[in-house]
Order: sequence, then C-alpha cells, then structure tokens
Amino acid sequence: MRIEPEINAVAIVLLGKFEPTIFTPAWLALIGMLSPRAVDTAQVEIVNAQTSSFSAEGFDVHVTQDSFQVVTRSVPLVRVRDIVLHIFTEQLSYTSVDALGISRVVHFRAENRTARDQVGRILAPVEPWGGIADKLQLDDAGNGMASLTMRQARSAGGQVNVTVEPSTQIGDGSLGIYVRVNDNYQRDATALDGRKELFSILDDGFDESMCRAESIIDQVMSLAEAKQEGSSS
Repeated sequence: MRIEPEINAVAIVLLGKFEPTIFTPAWLALIGMLSPRAVDTAQVEIVNAQTSSFSAEGFDVHVTQDSFQVVTRSVPLVRVRDIVLHIFTEQLSYTSVDALGISRVVHFRAENRTARDQVGRILAPVEPWGGIADKLQLDDAGNGMASLTMRQARSAGGQVNVTVEPSTQIGDGSLGIYVRVNDNYQRDATALDGRKELFSILDDGFDESMCRAESIIDQVMSLAEAKQEGSSS
C-alpha cells in the first residue's frame, strides 16, 4: 500500500440461521481455533440465546440468530478465513448459510488536512450541487463528503461495495480516512448445494478478494498523495 494503515482489519460475515450459545472462547479452543490460554484472557461481553459477543486472541466474534461475524486486526489476516472454514465446513456443516461477505477495512492518515479533504473533493465534487455548493465548502464544521459508497454488481449475483469516509478513530477526526471494500455473495437458490458453493468461494476466492481490495484502497490512497504532491509546488 502507498500509506501504511494505522488500523488494518478483515471481517467475514455470514447470514443464515445460527445458535449463539454455541460460540464461546472455550468452544473455539476445544475445536483448535484458539489456544487454551486465550480462554482465560478472552473478553466476553455476552453469551445467551440471542447474542454471543467476545474478543479473544486477536479475533472479535459477534453472533446473532441470523448473522455470524468474525473480525481480525492481527496478522496473518488470512486466519479469519481459516477459522470460518473450519467452523462451518468441519464442525457445523449442517448450519444454514444464505450469504457471505468478505470485507477489507483500513484507517489511514493523510499528511495534512488539505490532503485528506482533497480525497473527498475528487470523489464527491461540490460543483454539481448548484445553489448549496457554497454551503459545502470545507471548514471545521465538517462540511463536505461525509460518506460515499460505490457498488459494482456481479452478473452471477452479489456485488462489490466500496465505502470511503473520514475516519473518526485516527487523526483527531481531521486527518484520517476510512476505506471499506466488501465482497458480497448470495447463495444460489437454484444450485444443488448453494451453501457449499459459498464456502468454496471463501476458500478459493479469499486471496483474490484481498488483492482486489488492496488495489482499490491503493487507488484511494493515491488521491491523498496527489494533493500532497500538488500542494508542494
């Protein structure tokens, strides 16, 4: 990447039917996905019939009756794929899964406020806004682009969604940029085993998804650098 992110994460989300009480640090250790020590140091927020939410050994897990999400900010990021495949193809192969999302998330810091704001100006110019364009001029009140999402639909179903926003987690709210690239796949209702197909996509297509996300993120980062180069002349 052009700029080293300060927050670097990968998330995998499944939609379907789940039993939250199954998902605990102790169970993940039992099936070999966490170390025994991680059980003692895990931070458990809640585990009941409706929700399970905890953090352990670099993973954040959140499960409801209709969604499963695991996030990691620890390298190697590919571990998040391995944990999902092990759980749902070897341990819980009967669980109903209807959709898969693979997200790459970064928060990076622009060199200065001008460089950060230039990204918003390139992606969302104010000129087309006519009479309110002058109201959108940048200032400390937070005018300008608050959030932008672009979508690329796939002919086979699903889409790639890219969201760019100012980051509220780094750079004191004035220098950070948040980028999220989400690959979304829907279960093919006409396939004999649409569930198996989703996990084949995760297994075989994870690296491709990460490479695509890296390319998109790199492009957004280049917009911040373009302003830095231009402002020095």
